[in-house]
Amino acid sequence: MSSPPTVKVDGSTDYATSTFYYGQPPNYDWIYYVVAVVAVVMIVVATSRRRPPQTPGGRPKWKR
Repeated sequence: MSSPPTVKVDGSTDYATSTFYYGQPPNYDWIYYVVAVVAVVMIVVATSRRRPPQTPGGRPKWKR
């Protein structure tokens, strides 16, 4: 049983192609989903951040 060639060279072109996987090409669409989920979580965290409550008068109690 012979193995498929790893490099294909066509005599009419100036380039060579190589395949580093067997079967169908890998699908990297999951990366976009991960980036979208991370972006949504970052937006939710940034918008839900609250400031500490302000004291009346704007000065800390220990400075009064």
